[in-house]
Parts: sequence; C-alpha cells; structure tokens
Amino acid sequence: MPRPIVSILLLSIVSTLLQSGSSSAQQVANSVKSPQKSTAVVTLTESREALDNPERGFSVPVGLHGRSLARIRDERGATLVRIDGRLDAWRDKDLPQSLLESVDARLAEARASGLKVVLRFMYNEGPYPNSEPDASLDWIKRHIAQLKPYLRKHADVIVCEGFRMSALRARSHGLR
Repeated sequence: MPRPIVSILLLSIVSTLLQSGSSSAQQVANSVKSPQKSTAVVTLTESREALDNPERGFSVPVGLHGRSLARIRDERGATLVRIDGRLDAWRDKDLPQSLLESVDARLAEARASGLKVVLRFMYNEGPYPNSEPDASLDWIKRHIAQLKPYLRKHADVIVCEGFRMSALRARSHGLR
C-alpha cells in the first residue's frame, strides 16, 4: 500500500517569484561588473578546529516568536534554524501586517546572529487524510505575494523556503 503524501513544497512558485526581481546573486554579479573593483590578498592557514558552516547540519526548530536566535547559536552551537510559520488563522484572508513584520524581524535577527534559515509556512499539521483544511490555491498565491518583499529582502539568510499543504489539496490542484 503506497504511503500517502503528507505535504508538498511549492518551492518552484516561491523560487520563480524570487527570481523575477533582483536577487543577492544578481547584486553580486552587478558589483563584479562595476568599475570600482578592488583586490585583496587573503592568506589562509591550516586549522584543525571545527569550523561553522551555516548552510549544513541539523536545524534547530524555532517559531516566529520565542527564544533569542543569538542565544540558540551560543548555547547549542547552531548555525541553521527552521522557522515554521503557522498560517491556519488566515486560510481565507490576507496575512496581517503584524505577521509580516514578525517574519521581517525574525529573519533580520537570524542575519544578526549569523544564522541561516529553513523557512516553512503551513496551514495545518497533517497528516492526510485527517488534516485540517488547506487554503485555496488562490489564497496561497496571495500569501506568497504578501511575503515576497520580505523573502527578497532576506534572501541571503534563507537556505530554502516552502509552503506545506496536504496531499489532498495538491492532488486537487494538479500539483502532485
């Protein structure tokens, strides 16, 4: 018996939205082409110490509110956090400005703390078939559009992002 698909990431939609404007990669490319080129000599020495790599390893789950991200980094040695944004209350309405400001503040805090973020938004906990309802595809697109400026602003700290919805909704929209 095949296992039911519990969730699907709509990374292609979010990635397309992020790629439609100026990304950090485009900014780097533009700065390389600028006439104000500078050169620096960097000398590296061998080290046997553990070096942090903020885009690898285990992520520490955190919410949009809560413990200090700098404290999590200091106490746990974490370099990667997973921020799960619950959108249950806004399945059929616009995201409030207070939520968008929370996303903005949390991503800025991650940057200041030297952390990278796996960012996920979800409308229910799952699992299929007993999960709560999802937002409609139109509302998911609307929410992505509302989040787009903040995702672009903080693209340098976001390792990956996605929306999670049940397999039932994915099948009904032909996304499976």
